[in-house]
Amino acid sequence: MARRRTPSKRPSRRRPTAGGRLALAILLLTVVAITGWVVRLFLSPTPAGPPTTSPAIQRPQPPRSPVLPATPLQPSFRQPIHPAPEVPPSPPAPLRPQADIPPPPPPRPHGPGQLVLIIDDLGQELLPAATLTQLGLPIVFSILPYAPKAAATAQLAQQAGHEILVHLPCEPKQEGRRVSAGRGALMAGMDAKHIEALLDAAFARVPGAIGANNHMGSRFTEDPAGVLAMMQALQARGKLFIDSVTTPKTALPAVCRQLNIPYLRRTVFLDNVPSTAAVLGQLQKAEALAQKHGVAIAIGHPHAATLRALAIWARERSGSVSVVSLAQARQLLLARSPEATALSVP
Repeated sequence: MARRRTPSKRPSRRRPTAGGRLALAILLLTVVAITGWVVRLFLSPTPAGPPTTSPAIQRPQPPRSPVLPATPLQPSFRQPIHPAPEVPPSPPAPLRPQADIPPPPPPRPHGPGQLVLIIDDLGQELLPAATLTQLGLPIVFSILPYAPKAAATAQLAQQAGHEILVHLPCEPKQEGRRVSAGRGALMAGMDAKHIEALLDAAFARVPGAIGANNHMGSRFTEDPAGVLAMMQALQARGKLFIDSVTTPKTALPAVCRQLNIPYLRRTVFLDNVPSTAAVLGQLQKAEALAQKHGVAIAIGHPHAATLRALAIWARERSGSVSVVSLAQARQLLLARSPEATALSVP
């Protein structure tokens, strides 16, 4: 008879009770809380602080020199001990002189003779005048009153300390050819009022002029009445006159004796032959006359050869005579005769 199988008993699963569920929830919450704290600890940024480094190996240091007390700095050899003087602003550069004119010479000893140098016909352009200011000589500027650059040339001369004359237009002889002295010329037979008006107009156009010399004038200076009216007008205005001696029959010596004033005349023309060698020869002649007579007056013109010769002579001259202003030469002439009667240079 077959044995009847009885079903085997399986262990029954116990359902958790309410208290077990609560304990399990608390455990899970505790694990989650611990995990979150650990994550925040390792992932959150840490406050900046001094970097920690591993201790470095200490090496022996050289001994330090003792700290000395602070002392005031001494000036270096390049620093001036005293404050440098203030330097005034430099003036505007003058017009560039001609390229072949050498620089001015150093001062030379003065000889016993006195030489006056006058350059006529200035005022047409400024370059010759600017060149003359660079020669280191007290050259007298004689300016044509109606030249286009007359006032500007006078201003340049004054700034450089040169004496100024009006190169006064005067009537020349025609001698078979028509020659004009230009605008404002004094004419033979002209009345005194007209002469005075022309003189005033000419001096007004050349500021700073101390006197005049004649431009041309071989006819006018032979007219005693016209020369007398001119010299009286100049004397009344405190101006001097230098006779350029364009005629051997000039009336100026007699008129000066009549008025008892010094007669100043040209001694040498520098550039009747306009070459450098010829002008240098005339300058040597003027030196010899100044040594012989005490005073000489040389007149030239702003030719390139004349300017070149003056520059060479200024550097190479012996210094046997002094180049002086008209005022100095006039004082010497006056000292020769207190009455100032017919004083003249040869």
